[in-house]
Amino acid sequence: MIRRVAAKVIFTSCIVLVLILLTPYAAKSINEKYSLASQNTYTSLTDLDGWKYTNLKHNSEDIPSITMADFVQEGIFRSGTERIDAYKYVYSSTHGGKEIIHHRNVMYDKKAWTLVKKKTISLTYNNKKYKLSEYQVTKGQKTRIIRFFYLINKRYATSDYAVKLYELFAKLRRENMDSRLYVFSMDSENNLANTEKRLNDLTLAFFQHLDI
Repeated sequence: MIRRVAAKVIFTSCIVLVLILLTPYAAKSINEKYSLASQNTYTSLTDLDGWKYTNLKHNSEDIPSITMADFVQEGIFRSGTERIDAYKYVYSSTHGGKEIIHHRNVMYDKKAWTLVKKKTISLTYNNKKYKLSEYQVTKGQKTRIIRFFYLINKRYATSDYAVKLYELFAKLRRENMDSRLYVFSMDSENNLANTEKRLNDLTLAFFQHLDI
């Protein structure tokens, strides 16, 4: 009886050890598959209804502090004389420290800007409400409004918890890993109400483009 129990314990321990040793290789293989299959960036920043898009490199102080993304697109949307900065970050794998939700990833340059206010806003599109995170940051006399949201395998998310949950769903269902962060920012020019309205207009036009 004792020998039988000991044999089971040894066998179980061996199985656990094998699984522990193989897990990194299995995860790496799966993530490589996701990475190769995710390089078609179908939701690129592009012209929208009433907005002209141009790829453009921004000043380093105006760029969000986002690390280790597999794909990055940055530029500006223009409508008349108004300009909104736009950024897209794509993560097609989650190994090697690559995480779209990470303490190093911040929507603004902390060395240049000071966060003075953050809130969650709600927009209605196709009779459905979508929440967006909004930051108000300042640099001297300059104020900027930043909006951002995530698409995890075409699933809309704003909270860190939802992002992690959708990434887990994607892995369990063996979907191609495709985690995206979209950031829109606009200087207020001493008119926060107009800035928020124009950001709403662009966001709704982008929702129509994404067909979410």
